[in-house]
Amino acid sequence: LTGVSYTVPFIILGGICIALAVGLGKIIYGDQYSAQPGDFFYYLEKIGSVAFTLMIGVLGAYIAYSIAGRAAIAPAFIVSVVANTADALFPIGGIQVSTAMGFVGAILFGLAIGYTVKWINTWNINKTISAIMPIFVIPLGVGLFYGLLAVFVIGAPVGWIMDKFINALKEAFSNENIGIGLGIG
Repeated sequence: LTGVSYTVPFIILGGICIALAVGLGKIIYGDQYSAQPGDFFYYLEKIGSVAFTLMIGVLGAYIAYSIAGRAAIAPAFIVSVVANTADALFPIGGIQVSTAMGFVGAILFGLAIGYTVKWINTWNINKTISAIMPIFVIPLGVGLFYGLLAVFVIGAPVGWIMDKFINALKEAFSNENIGIGLGIG
């Protein structure tokens, strides 16, 4: 729940900015309106888009924080954002990733990084090294390990599954009867 509570302001800011940009743009310029660079609504929509992009990192970071504390924030944030960046994921076996891991990646890496950092914090370490553990060793080691795991191992297969899932939902909602049935259910 910590991850969700820190994510809510990003959802609100992003959603309102995008809704205002699209809604006011269509009210002022008509239904065919599409924001273009140089237009105020284009930049308002970009603010909302950035808020939604960062929201994934915040979710992963604060899931990890709730488990292991401050040392888990940076690696979970960065790995969650990388896992949500489709062109940062290596195409395993020719799988071209067009859909990133999204919320699934944030939850997966938030939990994994949180429990990994919690486990590392139980190690008996020399006092001279323990001071740099939460600010250098843990973020660097855990961040690189899970970042590379996201890019080269987990990213493409999970992205492929997410792509199939999204396409199935689009197909289901393109048929009015199925869409109404799913909406009621």
